[in-house]
Amino acid sequence: MFHTSREEQSKKIVDMLSLIVGHLHVLHEVNDDIIQLAKRHVQYGVKAHHYKFVAVALLWTLEQGLGKDWTAKVKDAWTACFTELTDTMIKASGYSSKIA
Repeated sequence: MFHTSREEQSKKIVDMLSLIVGHLHVLHEVNDDIIQLAKRHVQYGVKAHHYKFVAVALLWTLEQGLGKDWTAKVKDAWTACFTELTDTMIKASGYSSKIA
């Protein structure tokens, strides 16, 4: 879907997640960035159901990286974060359904 290298895409996702994590307490401040990101993703061919696959992959990656520090509470917090993010992106993309 994306026309950049895997390394560049990896950097972009880490940068965006860093921005979001740094603004969790004031997420509304980056809402416009999230909406613009969603609109760009529509142009790449991203559909609503793709967000679920990305969320699962990111959660798995965090679990592997955090090891014993990956607790139920941490998992719930990250799941809530990704759900909020993907719901916002799906809505901004014009798709009516949320990830299941």
